[in-house]
Amino acid sequence: RDIFASHSMETFIHGVIQQLTSLLGSVDKAMYATSLVASSEQKDAKNLVVFAGQGEFEQSEGKSLDQVLSAEQFTACTQALNEKTIIYKDDYLFAHCSSQYNNSALLYISGVPKNLTTTQRHLIEIFAQNVQIAYENVQ
Repeated sequence: RDIFASHSMETFIHGVIQQLTSLLGSVDKAMYATSLVASSEQKDAKNLVVFAGQGEFEQSEGKSLDQVLSAEQFTACTQALNEKTIIYKDDYLFAHCSSQYNNSALLYISGVPKNLTTTQRHLIEIFAQNVQIAYENVQ
């Protein structure tokens, strides 16, 4: 089954992005990227594609990350993927999302407040830990 054919899956991911961005305040852009192969353990960000996005990423669904990110963003994305962590930059972040089935998924959010509180950082961690599991359950 084609990963991009599922309207309910796309709606689910957009809902997750909306919930997280509403907790953080004003957010410019957001996207969720994952590998096309659910069991992929490759740590190459070029294998990830935009599954759902808002802002400029709304028109990027189905494209690989190296096609839609700047060089600086791609470096941060690769770091988050390789280190399996959250990388915070000036006004954006990449959060690695994983589960026992898929080690290749990322959440990107820009327009993030520069001085996130401890609570906000904890919420981001919780979302990052659970979004991939929820995604796979919906699938």
